[in-house]
Formats: sequence, structure tokens, C-alpha cells
Amino acid sequence: MNNFKQLLDVMLPADQQPPRWPTDEKGMNDERERLMPQACRDLLNTRPDLVKDLSNRIIVKMIEESFNEPFKTGPLIDQNGRYAIFDILMNRQMFEYIMLNHLNTKAGQAANADLAVDFPAGQNDRPAQAGKPAQAAAFGSFMLKVSWKILTPEEIAAKTFHMRRALVLMPPAEKRPCLDRTLGLIGFHAVHKTVARPQWIWTSFEHVKNVPDRTEAAANKLGASYNFFSVKCKADCPIENATPPYPWDPDPALELRFRKDDSYKSQIVRETPLTDAAKNMNAVFHSMLPANNVWQNYMLLSTQWPSAFAIHCTGLQSQTCRIPKPIF
Repeated sequence: MNNFKQLLDVMLPADQQPPRWPTDEKGMNDERERLMPQACRDLLNTRPDLVKDLSNRIIVKMIEESFNEPFKTGPLIDQNGRYAIFDILMNRQMFEYIMLNHLNTKAGQAANADLAVDFPAGQNDRPAQAGKPAQAAAFGSFMLKVSWKILTPEEIAAKTFHMRRALVLMPPAEKRPCLDRTLGLIGFHAVHKTVARPQWIWTSFEHVKNVPDRTEAAANKLGASYNFFSVKCKADCPIENATPPYPWDPDPALELRFRKDDSYKSQIVRETPLTDAAKNMNAVFHSMLPANNVWQNYMLLSTQWPSAFAIHCTGLQSQTCRIPKPIF
């Protein structure tokens, strides 16, 4: 986590501004402590056993973007009746650009309303040529959009997910609990801006047991279980790929359960199957890993990149430089 910073640790309330990203371990731990929600502090006071691995935990704040999928299409509910959780992380280059241009506050954004937002791009080493000086390699802006599921004790024991211990702060209410949970990675977008691809490159991965393909579901060629599809449901099943019923907002009293009786679970199928090229690439990389490596359980879905490479992107306001936005 020292290489990435969560979006909500940058876009802070006025009384916690400005965000800081120290380079030393003590400074990073001090910043984590400074930003710790009070409800999570209270939990740690009653559960001192949680403190020992605190530096390795992520802290998730359940705002709308944490449970409502892109374009406000609703939450994703796993087969245990729990919300999937979404988070956005940025690298230091993105963070420094945001801070340099005062984009971390509403006031700063308003003052820079005419700014053509143009995050720094990465590039390879460039040797001196044609009278131009050599240029050193630069990593450029890199963002992760990650999705998690709440793991059961059985899923934790099976060790088929990349896991992180977390403190999950529920939405505001009369009682706003902070929950000790173990999260399992179910998918992520790796998004990189380069000099040659100023519209960014999106590469998407997900857990191999998330959902079946449409063709697999139609032919009843299904695995034993999936994270977001029930193989046992034969009648009165939720409509496939449907938006969940309202209300969508998490009830703090239910502690990440979508409904008190766990009556609703998403029934998701993949409409666009993986290409043969993606399947081949997955097979190649899986063959390089030990059989029990957790990353055997993840697969490449696709990579999206701009086709008009020569277009100079002046910023996100340019109509020719729109970033592609794949969703899981």
C-alpha cells in the first residue's frame, strides 16, 4: 500500500486537509493514524488484538462510490448476500499532480475550473538523437480500480483469494460501526498513461470464479460455484445481470449484508467471452506460477488502448482524448 494512496485519503474533509504522503515508514504510519476514523479508533481500543497488524490493513469508508457500480448502476451482491466493495488507488505521480494543481478540495477545483487536467505520462528511456537530448525513463500516472468481496471463514481457509485485512467504516447513522473484515480481491483495472498512449491504457483482471460466460450458463456447463452466480437456483432466480432492488444504501445495522434475510443475490453472467488470445495469455502466465500460487485464480479479461496514437491529448476536457471506461 506504500506505492498507492486511496482516493478518499486524498479528497479529505476540510478539517483533515491537506493530505500527506511521506516517504518514510514512520511518516506513513503517522498519516494513517491521523486519518483513522473515530469509530475505527474505538474498535481498536476494545480489540487490542487488531493493532498488531494495523500497518498492513486497509481502511475502507463506505460512501456511495464504495458500493454503487460505475454510472450508478447499483451494488453487486455476492452469493453470501454481502456487498462487493470498490476502491480507487493512485500512485505518487498522480497524487503530486493533484496537489500541485490544488485539485484535492472543492475550492481548489472551482478555482481551476478552466484547467485541462493532464496527468503526467510515462515513457521509456530515450537516447539523444537528431540534436535532442536524452530523456530518462519516467513511470507516469498509474491508477488501480479494485473490487473486493467479504470473505467467509471457509473462503479464508481455502486461500483462493488475494486477501487483505480491513477496517470497514459503515455509512453515517445513529451508530456508525467500524468492522473488522477480511477482503478477497475479485477484480481490478490497472490503468496507465504513457506518452504514446495519452488516452491511457486499461487492463482488466478478475477472479476465475466470479461468473460463468453466457454460453456456459445456456449450455449448463457450469463450475461448482461462483462468487456472483448461483448454480443451484432453478426457479424464481433473480433476473440475470439485473440491477438490484431498492434501497441500495448499506444499512449500518446489517454490517454489509444487503438484506436482513439475505434474500437477494446478484445473478451475473459474462456477455462477452474472453478472446482466444486472452485465454492463451492466461495459460502462458499460469504455467509460470507454482500450482498453489494464489494468482492462479485470476485471469486477464482484456486490455483497451487508443487506436489513434498520434492524437495529442491536451487534457480530459478534449473530446478526442476520452478515457475508455471498461466495467467488470
